[in-house]
Amino acid sequence: MQLTHLITPLLFALPSLAAPLPTALAQLLSIAPASNTCASSPFPDECRTAEQAGPALIKTMADNSIYAPPELAALLALIAFESGDFKYSRNHYPGRPGQGTRNMQMPNFNLAYALSLDKVKDQATKIAGGRQADALSDAEKDQILDLVAGDEFGWGSAAWFYNTLLLTR
Repeated sequence: MQLTHLITPLLFALPSLAAPLPTALAQLLSIAPASNTCASSPFPDECRTAEQAGPALIKTMADNSIYAPPELAALLALIAFESGDFKYSRNHYPGRPGQGTRNMQMPNFNLAYALSLDKVKDQATKIAGGRQADALSDAEKDQILDLVAGDEFGWGSAAWFYNTLLLTR
């Protein structure tokens, strides 16, 4: 028997044996199962479903060159945990001023993050007035958070933290 007699049937069988890969949405729902709806969210303006969060998460990971499955898994799990399966972008319990984004960064990291973003760094500089975050009033901490907690930047804070503060050490 020739080798080609064995290989040819196997090649035709392989596609039917391969399991389909889960979609990004299915993967997000397995990480954050409660993100399938925002119906009972106590802060509906902050809540996003996995379907809504998916494109932003994919974009931020690509923009930050995060492709390795262990890194992706760690950051997505952190975001899901800290945001209550994408329900929150601010700390409501106990309600610490200035703490938020999708990974619930503390105000000092939100200030550093805002200062790193071309679109909001001038506003952050004006609010901070040369002071560190711990010297800001609660209202000023919340103003900084307002710059970075929305959908445009809030999903990117974990990747920024990872690349800026963890990989550089």
